[in-house]
Amino acid sequence: MATNPGVFDLAAGADQNALTAAAAQFFNAFPSLFSHNFELPAPAAGTLTIQFKTAPTISIPLSQALAEEALSIASTHFSDEHVETVAALLTAGTMTLACSELGVTVQPSGGQPVTTTGTLSCLAVVEVQTNGQGQNVLVLQVTAGEFSDPSDPFTTAIVQGAMPQLLAYLNSNVLGPIQIPNLSFANVNLVAPVVTNETAGGDEFLLAYSGMQPVNLPSEGTAWPGGAAFIGLDTAILNAVAANAIPSFNGSGGIDDPLNLSWDYSLSFSNVSFQLQPGAGNQVNGSLNMNGSAGITWHTPNGFPNISISPGIGGSASLAVDVIAVPSGAAQQITVVIANAGNFDLSFDGVPSWLPINAVLDAIASAVAPFLEGIRFTVYTLNPIALNFAGVSGNLTLQNLNLNQISGPNGPLLTIEAQPTFSAS
Repeated sequence: MATNPGVFDLAAGADQNALTAAAAQFFNAFPSLFSHNFELPAPAAGTLTIQFKTAPTISIPLSQALAEEALSIASTHFSDEHVETVAALLTAGTMTLACSELGVTVQPSGGQPVTTTGTLSCLAVVEVQTNGQGQNVLVLQVTAGEFSDPSDPFTTAIVQGAMPQLLAYLNSNVLGPIQIPNLSFANVNLVAPVVTNETAGGDEFLLAYSGMQPVNLPSEGTAWPGGAAFIGLDTAILNAVAANAIPSFNGSGGIDDPLNLSWDYSLSFSNVSFQLQPGAGNQVNGSLNMNGSAGITWHTPNGFPNISISPGIGGSASLAVDVIAVPSGAAQQITVVIANAGNFDLSFDGVPSWLPINAVLDAIASAVAPFLEGIRFTVYTLNPIALNFAGVSGNLTLQNLNLNQISGPNGPLLTIEAQPTFSAS
């Protein structure tokens, strides 16, 4: 079956190992969030205390029961040819959040407390929500849960009866405040992300796709970076940011030999085009076009009138850039630094053939090269994400950044890999 390259300009995500590592980081940074008391309604009046004794783990593969339920729902409402597509949409962005040791204490009103330890398994889904500022954010929410202690069916039943309260607490007090903003770039507008799950090379990934036009999800199977959170962006985003970041250039000069010439000129830069090469690390090649105008004067000898012309200038040049991470306070700026500009191919439009001024083109190229090589611009800023829970606050940051280039489903991508790190204030 033919693979679908999809339509998107940006992919961001992580595999289940990176997600589970982040969950452990979160658990260790905010232990108070993982213990809570609930009031039990009648007939089991009293209190229920839960205590996560181990960090939650995240598993992306769907359980067979969930996959079958999605297929059943899809087949009930849609024709056979659309069942698999609809089932995939129903389960997009879903995963299992589990705790292997959930301590539970049931304190009945007027009775003796009962303490046990069981397992908790929750169906979780990454949702696109709108925050208070009208921005799209990604939020993890649990939608169903099951507690099990085979040795204590009575307590299991009580905890299961209180499951709506437990899920509501986890969603509003633990998971809800972790809001991942939709990625945005200078002068580049992206559509709301589309979240999905993928399998590749024996690994399971949670992914969010976005772009400058509506997203069409690609076929799964791409070898995404494992063991880290990552952002992958294509040349369309790089080119769009660069096109607005490189300013125009004005210059002047003069030479005595072979003619006594002086000139001034103005150049603007357009059609910035980067070419990504998988495996090339953080070094990227590209090119740009130059367009402008010049005023050139031949200062004639022996009192004759000077001769002036105003030709147009056009041409191109190649670029070699480094994409680096630059610390800026607690943030990391992903910055493009033009390391080299060369291979200038410039020409004048409207110069009489009898006037030999190729030396002017060489002089302009010699002036433009160091101008371009001094340019650096920020593609994206990885700001810490502020976290505010009841009674405690902190930050989510991305550390140990690694920049690389990989083969994506619809072309090469520049990737930013990092380790999510939670810290309490």
